[in-house]
Amino acid sequence: MGDERVRAGTPEVRASDAERDALVTRLGEAMAEGRLDVAEYEERVDVALAARSRGELERLTDDLPAPTPAKRDGPMQGAERLTDSVPTSSTAICVMGAAVRDGTWTVPKKFTALSVMGHAEIDLREAQFTAKHTTIQAHSLMGSVEVVVPDDVHVRVEGVGVMGAFWMDDDPADVPADVPIVTVTGISLMGAVWSSTQPREHQKPPKKRWWHRRKSVTEG
Repeated sequence: MGDERVRAGTPEVRASDAERDALVTRLGEAMAEGRLDVAEYEERVDVALAARSRGELERLTDDLPAPTPAKRDGPMQGAERLTDSVPTSSTAICVMGAAVRDGTWTVPKKFTALSVMGHAEIDLREAQFTAKHTTIQAHSLMGSVEVVVPDDVHVRVEGVGVMGAFWMDDDPADVPADVPIVTVTGISLMGAVWSSTQPREHQKPPKKRWWHRRKSVTEG
């Protein structure tokens, strides 16, 4: 019995009741998935309930895959934006008009935006990324390109302005290291290219209904 609880001369960590219960739950899931039959399930449950160490519990799931992590409630954040999906679009071009990429879409590793006497808006607030490092080549000729980013994406602006301008309104502070990084580069000739950090839909304050606005005016 002592040999079972000692590995390479070091005592194994004792298992808690919560860990035994969690293991039994995992075994039940494995049976429901068809990975264990009833007899195997019952045999392992008996061992789990009698186990004294974590090692004994771990050995009961050595031949089972790791449980699928529960899906996160709410909108994706930071590293959750990385995906293996096929990019939705790789360019946004406008000539004396407008081009917009927004909503839920997948950004390739390299994206090109061109504005000639028009305005292009690249909205990344609900976007997913195929790479941790994304480059947006933004070029403007007497036009403008705006890259809208959320507070969980790190952005860098490195373009060149010729009788024009490149700038970044602000960059979120304390962004985790594993978030996507977007570099905006290119040339602006008598135009403007910039990035701005804006709130996502779930971060915006609730809109006042007409009766709330009327009440505020009356009370004022």
